[in-house]
Amino acid sequence: MTKENVIGRVDAASEADIEGADEIPDPDKGATHFRDLFHKKGFDEKDIVALSYLYAYGNYRSHYEKTYTRFHVFDNGVYANLGGCSLSKILLGDATLKQHVDLFAQDKMAFFDAFSDAYLKLHTLGNDGKQLYLELPDYDY
Repeated sequence: MTKENVIGRVDAASEADIEGADEIPDPDKGATHFRDLFHKKGFDEKDIVALSYLYAYGNYRSHYEKTYTRFHVFDNGVYANLGGCSLSKILLGDATLKQHVDLFAQDKMAFFDAFSDAYLKLHTLGNDGKQLYLELPDYDY
């Protein structure tokens, strides 16, 4: 099975034309800040936790703890090893967000499905549904 998705923005000619384009969630500002920015764009708690993975992928430096983590494989391992960084304080310190962290830590496919849906939602913000189409294959992991 494949997913057909609309990608790209059609509501602006440049980043300067997009209200809130520079609003990147800051883990040091807490869960309320994350929720406010994500909810404003139409994301739910599962989306927040799934997209938070992007903060840890690769070499992640926590501004709060001044430590580094290394997650070079795209999988659910980051959710089992959040450590004491500011992102973990948000995701583990909030009961609703922690439910998704726990699920993703235990179920790789649940994470892949949630991340795929949230990431595509991120790339379709502002799209009127009539532009670029991308057919994504369904992978067996």
